[in-house]
Amino acid sequence: MKNRSGYTIVEVSITLATLLIMMTFSISLALRTPQTILMDGLQSLQTEFICLQQQALSCGLQCRINFSSGTNAYQIIQGETQHTHHLPKNIIFDFKPGVKGSPGKPNTLITQAIKFENPHPLAAIIQPHGRISSGTVYLMHTNGSAMGALTVTPHQIAHVRLYLLEHGTWKLLAT
Repeated sequence: MKNRSGYTIVEVSITLATLLIMMTFSISLALRTPQTILMDGLQSLQTEFICLQQQALSCGLQCRINFSSGTNAYQIIQGETQHTHHLPKNIIFDFKPGVKGSPGKPNTLITQAIKFENPHPLAAIIQPHGRISSGTVYLMHTNGSAMGALTVTPHQIAHVRLYLLEHGTWKLLAT
């Protein structure tokens, strides 16, 4: 019987495949830029608005989203049901000093991270007929390198739009 030395091609292949998988996950995590993380947070919030609008239309119920900048969370209230959601890690309700907004009409300095036009300025109200109170929510990465906004326009059936601040200019993201 011969004494075996070295590795077989199968052992080397399995080891290389494992290393390749580990490197792929490491690189994908490293490529998550502040802007990508911010966009994830904005898109999640937009999805909540659109789903609640559809539920309000189909069920005839008023829904409400209460925002809490202190906890970086928002609470969804549908009748007696309440759910709390937190922003993604490293994303906060905030804005860069000196930036003008809202994105659709950037003519005045932003003074609040959350502002809706109704009796509850820190809440978006979705009416049973689908109308959402108009307003804007500003999100920012904790390192200050990326800022975005979710706006609700005051139309009969509201449009929920997302914007990124790039080089001092608001850029509308595809909706």
